[in-house]
Amino acid sequence: MARELVSELTLMPVDDAPQPAERGGTLSVRQYLRERERPFLIRDDERLAPPRLAVRVVIDHSTSMNHATSGRSRIQHAAEAAMMLHLACVELEIDHGISVMPQQLTLANLTTGERGKALIAGVVPAKTGYENLAIAIERQSSELLSVVADLRVLFVVHDGYPNDAEKAQRLCLALRAKVEVIGVLIDPDESTAKAMREIFGTDRLVACAASNLPIKLAAMLESIRGV
Repeated sequence: MARELVSELTLMPVDDAPQPAERGGTLSVRQYLRERERPFLIRDDERLAPPRLAVRVVIDHSTSMNHATSGRSRIQHAAEAAMMLHLACVELEIDHGISVMPQQLTLANLTTGERGKALIAGVVPAKTGYENLAIAIERQSSELLSVVADLRVLFVVHDGYPNDAEKAQRLCLALRAKVEVIGVLIDPDESTAKAMREIFGTDRLVACAASNLPIKLAAMLESIRGV
């Protein structure tokens, strides 16, 4: 999955070398003029650079993430999605971070090496029902705003009903146009989805089964990157 994501996110260079005329012959005036003055092309050093992307993923680490579907717990599906994104971002050198809440502990980023992989692979839910969603959003968005990037994205992977919903809602609204805070609700029911839409906004909440989480996360990243 990581290799597929790398393939999708890689921005291919544009070949601007002159090509033979489609109608044959030894000289194309259009090609000659284009190469001589380059009126129809942008020089390599004048092209717009690809958008710089910075990503953070924060995962609900509370006891409810032990709930199992299809023989695997929610936290296992979340770890698989996080590992996929981490490996892809390392390959592409994309600024990113994987963390858990309510501890606000960073598991992996560009600098963690094998330790980061091990922490993601070994993550298990904590024995707590308390979730500091607003603190997680505040901390991760502050970190994102401190880095140089054109697109700043925060994915919040959660199974619903944090203890600080109203504060989190105000924070998400305040961050609009600065950081894209995307709620990723796993194994939703209608009442949970309604509560989470109030926090993140209808257009910034994605709901899916836990088993579909890696595919959903990859698709969202591809869409945001514009590929």
